[in-house]
Amino acid sequence: MTKTNATRRLFLTCVATLAPFLMPIFSTAMAASNPAQAPIEWEVVNRFTLFSQAADFERLENAWSASGLAADTVNTPGFTRKLRQLLPIDRTAWRPETGTYDKAVLFPTTHQIRIRAAASQVGEGKTCHWKVNGVPLAADTPCTQWVIARVPTGAAFSLAYTTSSTETSVASENNTINEKLIVGLGDSFASGEGNPDYPATFNPQRSKSPHFNWYFERNAASMIEHDAAWWDPACHRSLLSWQALAALREAMRDKQQVVQFASFACSGAEVYDGFLRAQLNPPGVSPYLLKNSRSSPLDGLDGLSKTYPVNDGTHLRLSQQHAMAVLLCRDDQPAKVVQSLNRDYVKGPAHDQFFYGPAQIYGCPGGYRKVYRVLSSLGGNDAGFSGVVTWTLIGKTARFANVPIVGSLHKFGLDQLRNLKVIAPEQAAIGVAQLPSLYEDINQVLTQFGIEPDHVQSLVYPDPTQHKSSLNQCNRRTRDGNKALQLFVESKTGNPNFLMGINETEYGSIKSLFIDKLQEKQLHAFSKLGWRPVRSNPAFTTEDHVGHGYCSVAETCSTQSCPSGDLVRFWNKPAVDVDAPDTPPFMDISTFDAYDSTRARGMRYGNDAILSMAIRDKRNTGRLQSDWMSGSAHPTANVHALIADSVDLR
Repeated sequence: MTKTNATRRLFLTCVATLAPFLMPIFSTAMAASNPAQAPIEWEVVNRFTLFSQAADFERLENAWSASGLAADTVNTPGFTRKLRQLLPIDRTAWRPETGTYDKAVLFPTTHQIRIRAAASQVGEGKTCHWKVNGVPLAADTPCTQWVIARVPTGAAFSLAYTTSSTETSVASENNTINEKLIVGLGDSFASGEGNPDYPATFNPQRSKSPHFNWYFERNAASMIEHDAAWWDPACHRSLLSWQALAALREAMRDKQQVVQFASFACSGAEVYDGFLRAQLNPPGVSPYLLKNSRSSPLDGLDGLSKTYPVNDGTHLRLSQQHAMAVLLCRDDQPAKVVQSLNRDYVKGPAHDQFFYGPAQIYGCPGGYRKVYRVLSSLGGNDAGFSGVVTWTLIGKTARFANVPIVGSLHKFGLDQLRNLKVIAPEQAAIGVAQLPSLYEDINQVLTQFGIEPDHVQSLVYPDPTQHKSSLNQCNRRTRDGNKALQLFVESKTGNPNFLMGINETEYGSIKSLFIDKLQEKQLHAFSKLGWRPVRSNPAFTTEDHVGHGYCSVAETCSTQSCPSGDLVRFWNKPAVDVDAPDTPPFMDISTFDAYDSTRARGMRYGNDAILSMAIRDKRNTGRLQSDWMSGSAHPTANVHALIADSVDLR
């Protein structure tokens, strides 16, 4: 026998001897690579631990589209009507009274799983006796019926069963649950502004042919059947934002993982006023907001602030970075100041807006939880994004008048109008130029938390001017569609000249003068830092080129078959008050669908902002709260869902 043959024979003998020991290993590996062939099937019951009750996740899971896409889910017929049953906004880990999350809920020490034997392995009618980590479960059950068990977090676990007809054990070893902590940061584009978890509903006895100024009447509250409601009312934070929907989509995708989602996004946030320091004057109404006072310290502020107001406004309890430090600190260590920034103030494009200044950065010496992804949308308010959009809506005569919308808010005491500031593109260039430096300050904080730059996915702000209709038609529709904003300003100032319809020249030039430059600056800054861009432009485009922009409209809107989401005007008499008489009015606002999947326009006007966000004012009986104004000129949940589907969290 040659040496080669002897070696081959020795090898085959070894394989034959070790085969009984190697087969379970190879079988386990093959089962892991192809779960469909695994003898034991298992999945996590609550894969989205923001929800404190597993039944809430299961209910939403059953309603989620079979395609797995957030957009297909949001666009399901009847979706809006089901939201009060689907979204458990009062049963989450979020604690508005402290501005933090309940870590015992978000990071449980055990996970509930369901297990069963694969039907192809046991056939029908057999009973199984189960063991989890070697511990028998209490009762035998039909093998192909789901059985509930608990396994410890962060550790491998074993599953095994024997059938009623044999004592041979079928086992699955080294099973693990992949946990993904996803943190949301940012402004109104991150919070989901304009898209309450529960849109307002209206009294069908009073909702027909509403007059164009019904929302200012003393008994306007009687029109409301159910108030709009937010996951976080102070910040207008919604589970219908692109960040929350992206995290939910990931939880739906893999049944053997858990997504731990925590958002600190707040409408109106800037990099310093919001992320680094506690945000001043958030848009909503909440008993947990703190009153502004120079004698009361502002979280994250190390010294005097040029932006600290003296009026009777409010601020959040914590900055986003402080609240994030509290979330990430291990072993319940208290977060504390670990460094300070003290850069010179730089005047921003808006009235009383300043960049930089003193800031305290929070952390903890004992280390941080591992963050899988940071989803961010910051810099838009620093660059004046909403102010430039408003610039296109307000005529030049009104724009330069001595009225609060151009900055004299304190003179009129109109904090409600802070979201209507006008910023011309040349002014906004000041903020756009500062974005790289501002993003570097954010990155410095995230790096301290141990977050690698390529784990940060940040929104590139959209071009909402995509449209197919004529700008003249859009001018008339937006005048009718923003009548609520026009009348609000008139009621406070006595000035009737704020006709808030797009100006054709400004609207046609905003892309080249502002949006292109903003996007270019963002992409360059993200590339330099190593962040991943989340491109929102595709969510505003459609194959028929109608798009989902501010001027988009369904072609059927010249008839009574216009989708409710594309209707723009209330019932107007006399007709002279109507700018677009060729479009039908709201005949019955109780039929309005805030998330109408057939609408073309993906941006809110003032009129549909109030229909979506109406809340009865508890301090002024019969009236409505005015925070609906901040929802104007923001993307609908349908667009947020399209953005969410573009975010890869695998």
